[in-house]
Order: sequence, then structure tokens, then C-alpha cells
Amino acid sequence: MNRYGSIYLMTNLITNKSYVGQTIQLIEKRISQHCRDNRSGRHLYNTICKYGINKLKKTLHVWVKIQNLYFNNS
Repeated sequence: MNRYGSIYLMTNLITNKSYVGQTIQLIEKRISQHCRDNRSGRHLYNTICKYGINKLKKTLHVWVKIQNLYFNNS
């Protein structure tokens, strides 16, 4: 059975800075986690706090097989 994850790119519409992330969760769930805590995405969390989630645009979303994702569990 193949399992898939996502690579996503979020772009701040004000600063034009981009943030790349990966997840095996639904992309909407993962992004909502960025809104609540900064343990695994401090830069994106800080941007959400400063500018608001409505100033970010998901500009790329790619499905990949989980075996091709890298997870840093440190």
C-alpha cells in the first residue's frame, strides 16, 4: 500500500517571503497547527501571528510517496 504526504509552499503576500513544509496529515490540518503552536515551524508561526493567516497564500502543493519525505525528529 502506498502512503502519501504533502510538500507545500506558503507565501506571505506582504513580504513575499516563502515557507516550505511537509506533512503526512491533511494540509489544512497542518496549517491550522502552525496557527496554534510554534514547536515545529517557528518562522511560519511568527508570520501568522504578525500578519494573519489571510496574508498567506498556498502557492504550491505536491503529493509525494512517504518514503520520499524526510522527517527530522530531533
